Amino acid sequence: MIQEGVKVIGEVEIVLTDKDGNIKDRRSVRNLLVKNGGIYIASKITGNAISALDAMGIGSGSTAPTNADTALETQLANNTFLSGPTQGSGADTNTFSVVASFAAGEGTGTIEEAGLFYGGVLFSRTVFTALVKDAADALTLTWTVTFIG
Repeated sequence: MIQEGVKVIGEVEIVLTDKDGNIKDRRSVRNLLVKNGGIYIASKITGNAISALDAMGIGSGSTAPTNADTALETQLANNTFLSGPTQGSGADTNTFSVVASFAAGEGTGTIEEAGLFYGGVLFSRTVFTALVKDAADALTLTWTVTFIG
């Protein structure tokens, strides 16, 4: 019997810098593709009209993600991408990446969650150990999604 499956793995690199650009915190965390993320992929494959991936959000919610999530638990800020979605090249053509940044004054406070969105709809969500973004700090997230068949 042949069994097929496609695994979707999302990983977020989170970099917090101070006002001088010095790295205060750097970490990578995995995410959960939520049900609406699966709907997005199926819609794109079948050619149905659907908004493009376009934004990332950060928040202070700490509840573990579930398939039923439709939003961040407690959103602090949401920004459009600085770059992407960009397909990987060479051996990484099964990936795409997007980058978003939260400048000084945006999303200030204790951050424990992040989400990837299309047209305001949650595609995937992650939670992580709290990091504190002071008013002068900047936060950059690079979200990479890999498809493994």
